[in-house]
Formats: sequence, structure tokens, C-alpha cells
Amino acid sequence: MARIMIINWKFGDYKKATNKHNICDIEGGTDDKLICCNYDDASKLGEIITDYDKKFNELLLMLHSNAPNDNVKRVDVGSCDKAELKICDFAGGSDPIYYVQDKRPKGLLGENDLVKIAKTKNKIKKEHFDFVWNHYWKLCKKKLYELKEDLLFCLYPLSFQDKAILSDYLNKEMLIELRIKDFVNKTNEEEKIKIKKLEEKVNNYFLFSDCHGNYQQKGGDLYINLKRTLEHILSNDSRKIITLIKNEYNHIFPEPSIKTIPEFIRYQFDELLNTLDEPVY
Repeated sequence: MARIMIINWKFGDYKKATNKHNICDIEGGTDDKLICCNYDDASKLGEIITDYDKKFNELLLMLHSNAPNDNVKRVDVGSCDKAELKICDFAGGSDPIYYVQDKRPKGLLGENDLVKIAKTKNKIKKEHFDFVWNHYWKLCKKKLYELKEDLLFCLYPLSFQDKAILSDYLNKEMLIELRIKDFVNKTNEEEKIKIKKLEEKVNNYFLFSDCHGNYQQKGGDLYINLKRTLEHILSNDSRKIITLIKNEYNHIFPEPSIKTIPEFIRYQFDELLNTLDEPVY
């Protein structure tokens, strides 16, 4: 199965986009490719995607969200007809795509180019390509699964309650409420920084900024339905969740009450998770 990774970043010039790209082979005799771009025009990336759509099975587009590439938005890039396309954002030097000798020795990016250790002659080392690919290709499902598990752990006591205030059950230390808020795309910059600090503390990834488009593309209404339920949790409105179950899910949960909420949330998470083909880990 041929894979192609396209990285749009400040290759060669951190001050302005060069609007050029280079194609790199991956060692080991595979058909995989790495394309390094420095574009500030989404239509140029769209042309590359269209060109390689029918030649590869899986296409991973990595978008640098800071200058000089911050004008490129995922909604303007386009889509694939044949290949499976995933789009992830990165920035700031702390993501796994960046090489750090002690922390991320299999990363690809240095100051303004591919790191030398990731290259052998004229090819990219397979172990570096695979490390970055596997992290971002699986990342959105892993984040979704872990939010589900952490949230259900918090809400499990509801199964034995007749009434409850939902926010009382959300784990403060693991920032469950903020992670839900980020999933429904309503966090501000200060809240994102708090989640980022937790990521660094526990060496994990919780922010959903690089996943919304993938959930929408694969899950459609299932993604929208889960967002709606989680918004009710944020507003502490268990009654709206129970009414929603009665009106739209009564054939699955015939006598809904507050005790039904954990299983209903599990059901909605699992529906969306099942649309994502990759393994969780």
C-alpha cells in the first residue's frame, strides 16, 4: 500500500514562502514518498493532491499553521477521489514531527529543513518516515478513544444516581471539561495552553485542532451528534440529553434516565470511532 506524506512548512526560508516543492524517496525499496513544500497558496497544494490522488492509497498532508504558511487553510486544499486523505496541523517545534535528540529522535524537521539524521544519501530513512506517519495517521482515533475512556470513567457513578450535576463528575486534574470543550471546537488560546501543559506533563496528546476535519470527513452526522451531546454536558443539562435519547434513540434506550447517560455517550463515541479504520494504538 503506497503512502505519500506532504509537509507544508518553512523549508529553506522561514520568512517567506518559496512556493516550491521537492520529492523524496523512502529507503527500503518502497513506493512511499515524502514531498516537502513551502507554499502560502492552498491551490498549489490542491494541485499536488490531485496529481498524486490516483497514484497512492493513503495521503497524509501536514499543514504548518504558523508563518510563512499560515494562509493555507485545510478547507481550501481540496479532497481526494481515490486515496484516503488525512490532514493534520503542526507548529511551534513541540510536535512529534520535529526532531529533538533526547525526546523525539525519529522526527523529521530541524530548524528550517529536514534533519540530516533523517536522511541517508538521497533518501529518507524509513524509521523516521514511519514514526511520523504512524503518529499522525493514528492520532485522531487515539485522542477520541482516550477522551471516551476518561469521560466514561468520570461519569460511571451516574449509573447509580437518580439526579446529578454533570460537572461535579468531570476530573479536574485531567482537564476533562477543557478537553471536551476543545473537541467541540470552543476553546480559547488560554485554555489551549492549559491543555498543552497537561500534554507535556503526562507525555500525551489531547488537543483536537488537527482532527476536526478528519472526524467530519469520516463521521459526518455521527460527529455532529456526538458534539451536540458533549455540548449538553458542558452546559450541565442532563435533561436535554435525556430528551434527545427519548426523541432520537428510544429504539436503543427505551426508558432513558440520568442512569442511561454513560451508556448513551459510549454508544455515540463508538459509532464515530467505528468510522475510523486505523487501529487506536
